[in-house]
Amino acid sequence: MLYQAMTIADWDGEILLWIQENLRNDIFSDFLTFFTRLGNHGELWIGILLLLLIFRLYRRTALTAVISLVLTFLTVDFMIKPWVARIRPYLAIEGLERLVAAERSFSFPSGHASTAFAAAYVLFRELPLKYGLPVLILAIIMAFSRLYVAVHYPSDVVTGAVIGILIGEIVIQIRNLILKNKCLKDDK
Repeated sequence: MLYQAMTIADWDGEILLWIQENLRNDIFSDFLTFFTRLGNHGELWIGILLLLLIFRLYRRTALTAVISLVLTFLTVDFMIKPWVARIRPYLAIEGLERLVAAERSFSFPSGHASTAFAAAYVLFRELPLKYGLPVLILAIIMAFSRLYVAVHYPSDVVTGAVIGILIGEIVIQIRNLILKNKCLKDDK
């Protein structure tokens, strides 16, 4: 029996083809195509964060999420994507059909997943669970939608989510240090 090890690239392609063959249907396609478009210019996250900025109680959290989202966008789209320069899966995998317009940027990592998780992680960490959990679920749906419409590899999406979470945590920690130092100065 011959055994051939599968690389991450092999798994990436197999997963996308499996999704296409086994999960695609009219209802999912309509919903996930619409949902992925909500992330094209950040409409979903901008809307959520603007709503939270209205409420004084959640303003600090919303500002932290905005900073995380912007830093993640800049890091991914202007530093990592051009450096890695990974082509989109629909250009590389025979038989894979995309469901949305062709993307002009590179594939790795997913900007939709990274920014979704940058914002959602901060909100999940800092809001009551009844608000934070639904936002985290929205980020998961956004990330999955990128696979479903065939514009990202699974490794793009997972890496994007990890980058978003890491930047979100870094921004939270820096904000907490700034607030702690401000409190110490105010006590003097």
